Amino acid sequence: MSVPDEVLNQNDPLTGEPEEGVPVSETDLRKDGLEIEQKVAQFVSKHAYQLQEFNRFYKMYRVQPTKQRAENQSNTVVPELFVEVEALATAIQEMVFSDDSDELFFDMLAEDGGNDIEQIEAQISKATLAKQIELTRFQTKTLPFFRMLALYGTMPVETPWRLSYKSYWDNIYRVRRPAFDCWDFQPFNIVDFSFDDTQEDVEQMEWTCKTEHISA
Repeated sequence: MSVPDEVLNQNDPLTGEPEEGVPVSETDLRKDGLEIEQKVAQFVSKHAYQLQEFNRFYKMYRVQPTKQRAENQSNTVVPELFVEVEALATAIQEMVFSDDSDELFFDMLAEDGGNDIEQIEAQISKATLAKQIELTRFQTKTLPFFRMLALYGTMPVETPWRLSYKSYWDNIYRVRRPAFDCWDFQPFNIVDFSFDDTQEDVEQMEWTCKTEHISA
């Protein structure tokens, strides 16, 4: 027996938002999916020229041939502009990671000074984050990010929590244990990033979307 959509979608009478713990119908999921597709299509249509320029700059930077520039006509000498991009990216990374002391490039402090326990908790949190930065090879992954940041002036990145496993032989038995269980630093192509362009601050945008390309 199917349950009517109006029973599944019980909204809070004060806020109008779906109540926590109330299941959402498949119809609503389809509506949300269509809304996202429409917003992304409108964004791509509105910013077609900008996205085309991003692609053109990237292909020039990677010396990739295009319809207007055949492979045998591509100049493999990096233009002076891109030499400056490399210089800027290297300089930014050096400024961020040059201090290898306990200060690092960030700090964590107890709010308003805090008591002894809160200060110790802040030190532990900083040490934990420093170890995570080391395990995720954060410094290595930031160089391509800084490079595109200097080239485009902006660059999207996501920090998902990634869990992966590794299998190995432990004497007799084959063991499968977590090999990576931490947040990760994953920059992605700005052409695949759509957002609410009515807001300048990303945190205040009504919506953002990353396009995933799936090949059959």
